[in-house]
Amino acid sequence: GYLQQIYGNCQVCWMNLCRETATKLNEYLCCSSKSCKNTTQSCGCSLSALKASSVWSHSVLFFSSANLTLNPDTAHSALLLSNDGKRVRLGDCITVLQSAQRFDKFECVLAREGFSSGRHYWEVEVNREFTIGVTRQSAQRKGKFTFCPSEGYWCLYHFRQVFTALDESTQRLQVDSVPRVLGVCIDVDEKWVIFYNTETKAQVYIFRNMAFTDGEKIYPLFNTLEKSVCLVIRTAR
Repeated sequence: GYLQQIYGNCQVCWMNLCRETATKLNEYLCCSSKSCKNTTQSCGCSLSALKASSVWSHSVLFFSSANLTLNPDTAHSALLLSNDGKRVRLGDCITVLQSAQRFDKFECVLAREGFSSGRHYWEVEVNREFTIGVTRQSAQRKGKFTFCPSEGYWCLYHFRQVFTALDESTQRLQVDSVPRVLGVCIDVDEKWVIFYNTETKAQVYIFRNMAFTDGEKIYPLFNTLEKSVCLVIRTAR
């Protein structure tokens, strides 16, 4: 009876936590989608008002930690991938096998793992020149295209001193400094993706109403023009 009582109390605590998490995330997403811009700096209902660290910890708790590895069949011929599939940097172009999956114009690579449902989270240790985000399976990979939602790309971009969200109209991100590690949370069913500063727990940018067919896979994307420092995929703990 004592163990059953403890178990029952734990269930109640867990249910309360679930309700609290859902309420906070829904309040934030619904409010911001109706009346606010994407950046937290201009958002009156920003994460700070909702206790950013609390929302961060709750969202990560209810997202599946993705153990990503890079897919060499998608990698541009100038990218160098580590043997464990966790690191990538720019090298010199080499001869590679032809693949319909491979990027041939932009120095990009996708993760092997794609998601057609659920909530997923991963972290990326960035360098000075990068694009990271997600793309839909059907998005163009050959030739020149635009990294934007209408083309099936939801990404952040950093080059020289410019840090931007590649939305339909490019949004320059007003941050004190570029995060050393970016967290990526995606809810495939609700069709939104949030980028976080893992150190401050502050939201960097959110893309909502992602346009893709239900059941289509969404893949993490990585791009770098940096030769000396790798992008590094980290599995959140």
